[in-house]
Amino acid sequence: WSFADASSTPRGRNLKKGAILIFLPGLGEITQMMTALQEQSSMSSKWWVLPLHANLPPEDQQTCFQTTLPSGCTRKIICSTNVAE
Repeated sequence: WSFADASSTPRGRNLKKGAILIFLPGLGEITQMMTALQEQSSMSSKWWVLPLHANLPPEDQQTCFQTTLPSGCTRKIICSTNVAE
């Protein structure tokens, strides 16, 4: 996985807040993406990165729907299979 540099981001938006939903084909790809997000980005300490897939218990799936972010986090990133649909 690689990340876009700052020159490729849209202008006029607050890119440090909000939520992102990433669709991936399976659990292996979710794990890889979560690792890349947490280890390869200078912003990872501000991100709340969550998995969402059918093998998670329902109570863990519900965590993705929380609207209050943990202290210090400014963005929620959900790495999901099509279960999020």
